[in-house]
Amino acid sequence: MNNRNAKKSMATRQLIIETATDLFIEKKSSNVSFDDIADRADLARRTVFNHFESKDRLIFESTQPVLSKGIDILNRIDKKSEIRFDDVLDLCLNLWEEFDKRLYILYSISFDESDELKDLHEEYVNLFRHVFQRISDLPANMHGNAKQIYSLVYKCFVPVLHSLSGIEGFHQKFKKCMKGLINGLS
Repeated sequence: MNNRNAKKSMATRQLIIETATDLFIEKKSSNVSFDDIADRADLARRTVFNHFESKDRLIFESTQPVLSKGIDILNRIDKKSEIRFDDVLDLCLNLWEEFDKRLYILYSISFDESDELKDLHEEYVNLFRHVFQRISDLPANMHGNAKQIYSLVYKCFVPVLHSLSGIEGFHQKFKKCMKGLINGLS
């Protein structure tokens, strides 16, 4: 394959991933077919199959970059001797900066559809939970509720960032909002 064809093939593959991700977010992955993806991307169904042998593989390649980046950042946070709530909020902001609204994919796919993806998601969730248990600056009466706080932050950070992202100084507003949410639970 010459260089021009290789670039075209990579561009088509990326278009399929982006289109599938958008559809997974809109409809949930279980409700999206290769036909839906081909129609939205204005490609032949065969083209989608030529790039991805299965929907599971496409789901994995759509989601893996988000989870891998999250795991990488969480591992760096976990190496710190002291973890602060701001470290977790910075993780959320870093993921938003790189993936923007595509982070909604974390809520839009079934991780049970692929063992490989299920394992990666489990690693991400366990590391997220572990880091939360080490946060030193939670309100004193919240340390026993790290699981609820972790769950709340995990479920809320993308919608909150999406709501605030167009506002000037949204990074600080996001941190203030999330801290207020947690402090409101104490």
